[in-house]
Amino acid sequence: MSVETVYSDNDETLTIRIKGVFNFSIMNEFRQAYSSKIPASAKIIIDLRENTTLDSSALGMLLAMKEHLKRENGDIRIINSNPVVMKIFEITHFGKMFSFT
Repeated sequence: MSVETVYSDNDETLTIRIKGVFNFSIMNEFRQAYSSKIPASAKIIIDLRENTTLDSSALGMLLAMKEHLKRENGDIRIINSNPVVMKIFEITHFGKMFSFT
């Protein structure tokens, strides 16, 4: 499985881990990861620790998730991006729509 979903013990944080390539081939898995009932107050974390690269479809999926969850800028945190992926986020100005750690 390329997408793993982990809720914190108190359900205040949903972490979605992407493994391998983040592209159109995992669209359904990714959509299922955030489509369940998530409290409006829950923090959303996208963990890219095991992600190797992403493409434009992954950027679109992140934007679709943000719209679906009705989150404001910075309410979704992307963590552990490797330098190549971080450069893609910088070039596409995703820093204005998401928080990075």
